[in-house]
Amino acid sequence: MQRKSQEHVEGCFGEIERLDETARVVVDSVDVAGCYINEADAQLALIRPGLEREDTDLGQTAPGWSERECDTEKSEAYHSERYQRRNDVAMFQ
Repeated sequence: MQRKSQEHVEGCFGEIERLDETARVVVDSVDVAGCYINEADAQLALIRPGLEREDTDLGQTAPGWSERECDTEKSEAYHSERYQRRNDVAMFQ
């Protein structure tokens, strides 16, 4: 995934990469000035087959960059929702 901050755009951009029985979720966050958004509470809601919902935190691993690997053992459809808050204010949803 190319860093969105290099493209000078604002927002929270996500990508999901499926790897065998896991999925890697990556979120790149930049503000209106093109700077990384750090220390934000980034969360992932994974909706599994059978409509089971799993909420989990995305850990920040680099400036403006959060990621997590999730178990996706079934080769069926999954749905994801990403949320990001900073200082109790919703930034992206």
